[in-house]
Amino acid sequence: MTRPQGSPEDAHQSHVLFVPGEREHHVPLNNLAFGMQYVQDSEELRTRLVKESCTAIVLHPAPFDRPASELIELVREISSEVPIVLFGSEEYGENERKDLEGRAVHIIESDAARLETLLLSFVREQTLLSDCSAEECCHGELDDFSEQYEVTSAELDAAPLTPEIFVHLRRQLPEMSTLVLQIELAFQEALFNAHEHGNLELRSSWREEIDEQGRDKYSKIKEQRLKDPHYAKRQLEISLQLADNILRIEIRDQGSGFSYDSYMKGGESLEGDEVVQVHGRGIKLMNLVMSSVEYSDGGRCVSLSKSFRAE
Repeated sequence: MTRPQGSPEDAHQSHVLFVPGEREHHVPLNNLAFGMQYVQDSEELRTRLVKESCTAIVLHPAPFDRPASELIELVREISSEVPIVLFGSEEYGENERKDLEGRAVHIIESDAARLETLLLSFVREQTLLSDCSAEECCHGELDDFSEQYEVTSAELDAAPLTPEIFVHLRRQLPEMSTLVLQIELAFQEALFNAHEHGNLELRSSWREEIDEQGRDKYSKIKEQRLKDPHYAKRQLEISLQLADNILRIEIRDQGSGFSYDSYMKGGESLEGDEVVQVHGRGIKLMNLVMSSVEYSDGGRCVSLSKSFRAE
């Protein structure tokens, strides 16, 4: 499998995650595809929260200068909305857990993969739902560009895909950097759905089923299926093409599909089908950014397009 060069951090440079403590205390986080910045003490944390915005704050209080409860109060004094994640090996009682969750604090005890999934959801949702002040059309012809990929579930899970076409767009449309980032995240949303809910056939409700060791069912079944050739060898076919000032993306998986017609009709059928709900939320986010979002082949193929043409 050949992948183009490109830094994930370039795509997410406007979203900084603050992770208290020294880097050596966070080895599981070093490979996350985010722009990570490490805060050395609570005063620096306060200063940066006042002066800068961030997508989320990950608290690993063990090596820090104040306990987690005080850090949470510090953050909430400044921002009531920024997501807070407690990450580490510390265990919490039922009452303490409920109190933390009541203050919009997410608790992940040691599962770096689960943390990555949560942080990705914060980045995607914040960027896709943000206003884009730039014009959505350009006043010239964009250079054509195309690329195709065929990757297995196992390959994609081992190395995130960062298509070169988005670097190409940012170079040609520097005044539309926010819009290009939104388009890239819409692509990643579609790719995530095809990979995890398509090829691996994972259900979101499994995230809420936690065992005695603190692991959720979603992560356990994902790990099992990535070792099972039936799922791990399933292919994703990905095509990205920019031509005539229109970006066209197609992603095809080998899963069991989902009822796109049920999503389009809405109503009770959407509420009764969790697979439809999972894809439906992604479709709504993608529709905020893209000119069109269409499913075919029983939900196994999604086609996205974005026009940069002047009306």
